[in-house]
Amino acid sequence: MRNDRINSIPKKLSNKHSSFLGRRMVDDMRERANERIALIAIQRSLKIRGMSLSGGNRITTSKISLLRILTFCLIMSAAVLMPMSVCQAQEDTVRIGVQSDMPDYMTLQQWEMTTEYLSQEIPGHSFEIIPLSYDEMLIAADNGDVDIVVCSPVLEVALEYKYGASAIATRMNNWQGESYQIHGAVVITRADRDDINDLSDLKGRSFAATPENSFAWRIVQRLMMNEGIDPYTDLKSELGHSHRAVIDAVINGDVDAGAVRVGTLEQMVLEGTLDIDNIKGIHLYRMNMDDGESDTRFHIIGGQVIKGVPFIHSTSLYPEWAFTRLPYTNVDLAGNVAKTLHTMPVSSAIDQDDRYAGWGTPLSYQPVHKLMQELQIGPYEHYGEVSLVDAVSKYWYIPLLLIFIILLMMIYLRKLTSLNQELKSESSRRKQAEQTLKKYADELEYSNETKDIFTDIMRHDLLNPINIINGFTDLLLGTETDESKRHKLENIKLSNEQLIEMIKNASKFSKLDATESIQLETTDIGSLMEKAAYNLKHESTTKQMDIKLPVGGPYTASANSIIVDVFVNLLSNAIKYSPAGSRITTDVLDAGDMWKVTVTDAGEGIADEDKTLIFERFKRVHKKSIKGSGLGLAIVKRIIDCMAEMWV
Repeated sequence: MRNDRINSIPKKLSNKHSSFLGRRMVDDMRERANERIALIAIQRSLKIRGMSLSGGNRITTSKISLLRILTFCLIMSAAVLMPMSVCQAQEDTVRIGVQSDMPDYMTLQQWEMTTEYLSQEIPGHSFEIIPLSYDEMLIAADNGDVDIVVCSPVLEVALEYKYGASAIATRMNNWQGESYQIHGAVVITRADRDDINDLSDLKGRSFAATPENSFAWRIVQRLMMNEGIDPYTDLKSELGHSHRAVIDAVINGDVDAGAVRVGTLEQMVLEGTLDIDNIKGIHLYRMNMDDGESDTRFHIIGGQVIKGVPFIHSTSLYPEWAFTRLPYTNVDLAGNVAKTLHTMPVSSAIDQDDRYAGWGTPLSYQPVHKLMQELQIGPYEHYGEVSLVDAVSKYWYIPLLLIFIILLMMIYLRKLTSLNQELKSESSRRKQAEQTLKKYADELEYSNETKDIFTDIMRHDLLNPINIINGFTDLLLGTETDESKRHKLENIKLSNEQLIEMIKNASKFSKLDATESIQLETTDIGSLMEKAAYNLKHESTTKQMDIKLPVGGPYTASANSIIVDVFVNLLSNAIKYSPAGSRITTDVLDAGDMWKVTVTDAGEGIADEDKTLIFERFKRVHKKSIKGSGLGLAIVKRIIDCMAEMWV
């Protein structure tokens, strides 16, 4: 079986020829694959009829035209002359594509016993081998020209990635009676190279390995890159050697170090082809030798031994070659093939290489996927790269979201602009309103100043002549005996007293109206009510009325002594509007954090629709020739607003 190969196409072609060369290359590979598949079919047909092509060698490119004509004639002849039984057998033929770079006759010979065993164990089916290269295998799978594939781990991953293929068996190799299904590599140097003890010591040194496209080299490449070493720039890499040639180059000192597939060293020692007589150095792996000795010729760099793995290795381990079912292959057929392979004796495939130990349960090829992704090879050549089409296809919602956000921003900006204009307009209106308010405030302040001046004039300049008039009226009443004149003088005195009361109340209300708050102090409400009743004793006695004051106490509250005016006004109104000889009852009730003061009289009361008017200035509901200015309750309401709450 050949070395594992990873065929690649150059990443860059000239703009002028890239498209044409790409199509021409694919067409040529497809044409060669079809010709080889047809040739294998002809060989199989002729073999059935006892005929063969000379030598079984590959057909040279100079004979392609003649081969096409000969192929067509032979196929037509075989189809016409072949018995029906043979035709029926061909219809049930299972085509196994084998990845190989050996001559076709060698591949056919190597797999002959396996196909015969499968044909014998699975009735109704005839198995034939079609040798194909890596690229030819992909074309054959794409055309449906093969049913089952025997391939390297790299090709198995490519078929999984592109077509959804799946492994049905993984190759087992033999080592001293034990089977294993792993693939890996070991990095070696001469034991006398004390200057090379770790992978980092390889930088700037010569390094030998298998061909660049071999799986063994890719395994080593991944190891190096994971250790921060670029094998193409940090090492003087010499690629393209066989595993045994790499070992010879290290022994002879032609290179500083090298890498080979796991098991190669052990096999050469076992064969006796690896001289260990004059070797010094450190040996990090153990191997059962016939003479009980250990091979100490090589210093294994980064070597490790894992339970169940019979070989020393420096890299991660990967699955071996695979029998792979393509997605269009019958599931029952693939299952029968897998079952037959698992039970097939090694003696039934003695034409395989010496390491062959059969086919076992398929391993997971995810480690190979990971390797190819990191190295960006095979189907993962552009892994991690995102084209514009891929980005739009995968993240289509992001442009839509961005467009939606932009539209929202445009709407928001438009709305913001409109709001900004409205704010500017509103700001202009507010500025005008502020100017108007300032004008009104100035006018109001001027009006208040004028009112204060007028109040002062009333309080000082008007009260003086009125008091003089009141004094002369009292003097005349004391000397006048004529009843008619006395009646007129009493009317003058009554009107004069009303005028004095109005001036005092107006002055008091003006001061209260300009007052925003009144300073409070701790006082007894009961004593204030007694003081108010005492001030009105003359009026209550004149009407033979009894004022019942609250009992108990004290009734401590935060108030101002001006509240006496409130009690005086309320009691005065009760006296004025109650019939003579009636009782006025006052009380102080506990209302939580406040005192509730009540004044109850025997008057007619006030209608509900008039209750909202009695606290307005110059509003009198019941006049009845009872003197008053119309400001008393307005003053009371203003005093209470500064300290508490009042209602009727």
